[in-house]
Amino acid sequence: MLNATSAPTISYYDYIIVGGGTAGCPLAATLSQNASVLLLERGGSPYGNPNITNLAKFGAALSDPSPTSPSQRFISEDGVINARARVLGGGSCLNAGFYTRASPEYIRYIILKLSMRIIVIKKTKNNLKLHIYVPQTSIRILQLICLRN
Repeated sequence: MLNATSAPTISYYDYIIVGGGTAGCPLAATLSQNASVLLLERGGSPYGNPNITNLAKFGAALSDPSPTSPSQRFISEDGVINARARVLGGGSCLNAGFYTRASPEYIRYIILKLSMRIIVIKKTKNNLKLHIYVPQTSIRILQLICLRN
């Protein structure tokens, strides 16, 4: 892991991945087996930070408001105080991989609010693989796997 200020002025890479989180790190590791990869992460290393590496301090990083904290507080659009990762490894370094799933009502609300169009890509017995497009730009912005009950 190198600080960006010590990088060469000109470098060439096959892939540049922005975000060394839960998805960016494994993607970079996979791609780097056969290509040159630059992984950019705005946060620091989790190693040596006792709020991350010491299990007895589980959750301490989430409540640390300091500028050097591996988490960053924010308030969601609906007013909920939350924290996002600012560390190599992403949210899994801070919360052991816990996640929350949006309710079906919220998903429907967002789709209507953004005037999105859903295209079913793959349909199996137990799930649907969806791509969601914004009609004005035709850019795929989100892919969901919806499990059926």
